[in-house]
Amino acid sequence: MDYKYYQDQVQQCLPMSIDSGWGQGRSAFGGLTAALVLTHIEQQTGLTDRDLRTINIHFCGAVMLDESCEFTHRVLSNGKSVFQVEGQLLQNGEVKTQIVACFGAQRQSSIQINPSPIKPPKSLAEAMVFPFTPGRTPEFVRYFDLRLFIKYIFN
Repeated sequence: MDYKYYQDQVQQCLPMSIDSGWGQGRSAFGGLTAALVLTHIEQQTGLTDRDLRTINIHFCGAVMLDESCEFTHRVLSNGKSVFQVEGQLLQNGEVKTQIVACFGAQRQSSIQINPSPIKPPKSLAEAMVFPFTPGRTPEFVRYFDLRLFIKYIFN
């Protein structure tokens, strides 16, 4: 099951478990669990007019594969400009992944920042592919197109 499947489950507040295809050792891939908690927060609080400004992610325990998960959230503060919230992924009543996030309202500023674009050393097609290799890489790697840019520097 791909990320979109899990995202839809969280958005619909359906009971769910993460299958072994997302395993990393004895736990689910932390990037997936964090993304799902953040999806739950955004879905349940309707944060359409505020941007994510900071996020702290805590991996409190192993998210066991193929076991039921539930998501909760609690608003910590809701001001004119800033909204702070915590969200959790729980299994058997225990916190497994916790997020504390701060969302801020957009506002006008007289300061203009125009950063220069960063150019990769090679095109995407020229980059080395990091392959999924069963038994050598975690199962969840199959869901990503990983590319490596290696730059050698000799003095």
